[in-house]
Amino acid sequence: MPPPQVLTDHAAADTGTQEALAQLLHDDLAQLLAFALIQLDTARATDPAGSGAAFEHGRQLVKQALHSTRGLIDGLRSAETPPPAELGQQCRQLAQEIGRLSRRKIVLDCQAIDIQPPPPAQRLICRAARELLINACKHAPRADIRISLRAADAWPGGLVLTVSDNGPGIDPARMRRPAAGHHGLCRLPDQLAQAGAQLELHSRPGHGVQAHIHWQPSTAGSEGAV
Repeated sequence: MPPPQVLTDHAAADTGTQEALAQLLHDDLAQLLAFALIQLDTARATDPAGSGAAFEHGRQLVKQALHSTRGLIDGLRSAETPPPAELGQQCRQLAQEIGRLSRRKIVLDCQAIDIQPPPPAQRLICRAARELLINACKHAPRADIRISLRAADAWPGGLVLTVSDNGPGIDPARMRRPAAGHHGLCRLPDQLAQAGAQLELHSRPGHGVQAHIHWQPSTAGSEGAV
């Protein structure tokens, strides 16, 4: 399917704005529809007598995708962006949101820390954590999934946010060879670099995935912003 004409006609107008819009659509609309598809596929693969709950959950996700799209439109029209919540609170919200969408339990293990990256860096870090949680839900369907937040021991003022699972694992090289239309994981290192953060990924077949997001003020410049 060709890209919408409204975007192709203005491809050279504002690359930064288009990239931001593409990221918003990926993080909200595309992910909600992906979860809906998982639910509908589950319903199709199971006994028809037991598929009603999966169909209903898929229907609710599609409705939420529509609601989210309308919210994105309103947000694009708004000139103000509210400051993010404390990072630990954002992790709790992520665990609740992804758990609800995927119908999975996300284990939360966040210590109270005083470290708070600047708001632009926080947004990119939480966006990456969301992508990692969604990826775990999609590719480790029966695994335990955990999100944790710690102060970094290796350097003062730094933190480590970890998303892990004990599922089948993935080939780290997959991040460099995304399937057509799938760009979330392969783009995470570059996106996190804008926040002065780094992604460290450990995985091998049969041993799950451990994804660590490292952030420290010294790598983010004097302001730690993007």
